[in-house]
Amino acid sequence: MNNKSSYLILLICTILLSACSNIKYLPKGELLYVGATVKITDKNTNTKQQKVLAQELEGQVRPKPNTKILGLRPKLWFYNIAGTPKKNKGLRYWVKTKLGEPPVLFSQVSIERNIDILNNRMDNRGYFRSTVQADSTVKNRKIRVLYDDTTGPQ
Repeated sequence: MNNKSSYLILLICTILLSACSNIKYLPKGELLYVGATVKITDKNTNTKQQKVLAQELEGQVRPKPNTKILGLRPKLWFYNIAGTPKKNKGLRYWVKTKLGEPPVLFSQVSIERNIDILNNRMDNRGYFRSTVQADSTVKNRKIRVLYDDTTGPQ
């Protein structure tokens, strides 16, 4: 009985936490930027070197998305729940500024600038004539950008 009740409590908590969506607080026509992925295409390097290079390049992409903890964005939730404080003081203001963080919208992302940064980083690593292409995928008003980097010999 105890084991079944713990599973039931876990299921209820999961359902309640999944209902706390931050998408409903976004302005009309805006998309929430959830991050970028870099894919390296190169026949001359092994997969381990490609993974290390991809992680380094993902660290260079700006802006950084909202922080995630266990698949949720609690700082964004605190920011949205606080609403608009009347003055620059009080509990609502403290929750919004100290516990929360504003949403990173796709309109703040400059794909062309990120492509230039990634090309520059590849030049610094000795991969001249590398080409970076960007593609984005939208799902439930969330957008993720995929940067495909085709490198030449180092």
